[in-house]
Amino acid sequence: MRGLALVAERTRDSGRIVPRPRIGVYEPWGGNMSAGWIRWLLDQYGFEYVTLRPADFHSPLARRIDVLVMPDGARLRGAGPATGRAGRAVRPEYTDDTTPDDLAALEAFVRTGGTYVCISTSCTVPLQQFKLPVTNSVSGLRPEEFFLRGSLVEASIETSHPVMAGMSESAALFVDGSPVFELSAGSAGTVLARYSPQPLLSGYLIGDKHVIGKAAALDVPLDAGHVILLGFRPEWRGQPFGTFKVLFNALLNVH
Repeated sequence: MRGLALVAERTRDSGRIVPRPRIGVYEPWGGNMSAGWIRWLLDQYGFEYVTLRPADFHSPLARRIDVLVMPDGARLRGAGPATGRAGRAVRPEYTDDTTPDDLAALEAFVRTGGTYVCISTSCTVPLQQFKLPVTNSVSGLRPEEFFLRGSLVEASIETSHPVMAGMSESAALFVDGSPVFELSAGSAGTVLARYSPQPLLSGYLIGDKHVIGKAAALDVPLDAGHVILLGFRPEWRGQPFGTFKVLFNALLNVH
């Protein structure tokens, strides 16, 4: 397949110069499907990036990147074991993992000006680690209370925010076991997308009361940096063309 290209056209509208950020995509050893599709998508549209492994978190991230992308399903944990299954020895780098000190350094990276873009389930890390004023309102609910996987939902979009530039006021989002956000009253942060009164467009939903009016995406400042929480899958298997731009905008929205 030939690579796709961004298309530019001349306009009389004024704009601002967008710097080219240094992008890092996290991919743990063992593989991550979301990371693979993110890398594929960035390759197709000409973005430059580096792939980060657990060992890369042992050194200051700001030396290499301005924005970190955490794919769906990725977790940052404590130190991992030194052996594989059934005690078989494996290469040391394959057993490496992030430590509590690495998580503290990641928080420092954001607080000093870094951008942290989280996709779907990976949003739980900054919610817990950084103590953001955000809760996942569907956490802990049983499947018979709430179920929303592999579905398209409708959300209203905050089109004035740079991360949502070019989006329509209403958009279809692909969700798959994704978090649903509530921003604490009076706290800093911007709702980028909010579930509509009748959210389900395609798929299966149990417990729509748990999502109606709640946030599907947030931009939360953290000192000099910010955390962009995308509670959906803008990259899912390279298919949702309507939301590719959300990921691209998030990468370029470096302060």
